[in-house]
Amino acid sequence: MVAQGNGPLSEPIELRFWILRVTLLISKATGRRGIRMIFGASTYFLKEKSLTEALDVIASLGYGSAEIWMEHYMSAGQRPATIARHARALGLNLTVHAASYDVNCISTNPDMRRESRRQVRTSIQLAAALGASVVVVHPGELSSARADRSEAWQNLDEMASMLDDWADEAGLCVGIENMEKKANQILLLPEDLTRLFSRPRRHVRLTLDLAHTQTLMDPVSFLKQIRPDWICHVHLSDNAPSTAHLPLGKGRLLVSKIVKALGRVYDGTVSLEGYSPGEGERLLSENMAYLREHKLAPMS
Repeated sequence: MVAQGNGPLSEPIELRFWILRVTLLISKATGRRGIRMIFGASTYFLKEKSLTEALDVIASLGYGSAEIWMEHYMSAGQRPATIARHARALGLNLTVHAASYDVNCISTNPDMRRESRRQVRTSIQLAAALGASVVVVHPGELSSARADRSEAWQNLDEMASMLDDWADEAGLCVGIENMEKKANQILLLPEDLTRLFSRPRRHVRLTLDLAHTQTLMDPVSFLKQIRPDWICHVHLSDNAPSTAHLPLGKGRLLVSKIVKALGRVYDGTVSLEGYSPGEGERLLSENMAYLREHKLAPMS
């Protein structure tokens, strides 16, 4: 179990939803121009720092949200109450990226599958302790190129049902992430998402990774082929054939075009991703400068 700490760290999901909506409405009423989404950043940009230090940098650069990676949390050694209190003082919304390194929730190995699911549930419990609004979860992948895809989908559907129950307990939303084009991935295309969401899901939605979509097809076309109400969270980075996540403007993603298309159907949090050892603060600063230069984020 995650240490809960002290204080009101897990308000109901409805309250956090309305806080976000009110923030967006105030932004419109006060005349802020450009896209109405809230841009955030992964703490993994700054994984050499403590989490509270990373939050300081993210807030100082003008981001409104921070995505805490579970691996960063496990290495940083700070209490959830300390992190949550610091985020509130900075005015940052929090999301959590569930454990993903060596994690495969649909593995054909039952012990690996069980341990992976335990780690994801612990991530959701951490998110509740932090007062986070969304937990990002990877869908898992085929254990080998010869693995049975039908069995993998059965395991994914079972996992989605478990996530629904855990999210209900925690009072938050879980966003299963669409993945990039790789041989062992199964949640890739719009038709895969249609299959996943063909069953009613109470608290399980989609974390839409825009860079991942470009490894498969035109991101705007991808967006048009999915239901906007599936989306509860978004990941943004540039990319190129050899690199999945690049700084904005350094790859082939038509960032302005896709973000503007997204803004017509979505007004939640968009978390920037990427990592280069020791370069996190510079990359975050350049990414925010790009967003402002292209009138995708407010000037202050």
